[in-house]
Amino acid sequence: AAEATIRTGIAGHVWARGETTWGEVVGAAADAAGLRFASVETGTAGSLVALLGDVPALAEAVIRRGTDETSAQLPDGDALRAEAASAAAAAGVRVGLALAVTADGEHTAVRAAVAGAPLNGDDVLDLRLYTRGAYGRLRAAVAAAAFLAERLGGGPEPGDAGGVDRP
Repeated sequence: AAEATIRTGIAGHVWARGETTWGEVVGAAADAAGLRFASVETGTAGSLVALLGDVPALAEAVIRRGTDETSAQLPDGDALRAEAASAAAAAGVRVGLALAVTADGEHTAVRAAVAGAPLNGDDVLDLRLYTRGAYGRLRAAVAAAAFLAERLGGGPEPGDAGGVDRP
């Protein structure tokens, strides 16, 4: 009874149950859509590929290091969408994900873009996380993975009380 009460309150925010990984969530969404994807990440120290590197639908992953990631400006949404599209084209796939992360004082600024996805094909996510360092980069990668899964057609429906727990 307690689980049902809690799940009703968080409907639309539940992704998986038990030991499901973010790689499994994204992989299932890509498989269901019949798509492969490519990624490019900047300022993450490889956090995104650490989450998604074992996903068979990931055709190619590029990790870019800025010269000074703590003072870098995030690329604007159009530039990041272009990076996502370029990553997809270079890998010979339809969908691309670009993730850029930078320290913003005590916080982490995050911008992710998806190009070529079935839902909201070219879309941008902007976040400010109230953590920084390795944990901020990990949270940015998790947010980007969820963003990609949703754009591929996976994830919970808003208000769906039948979802399952997030990994």
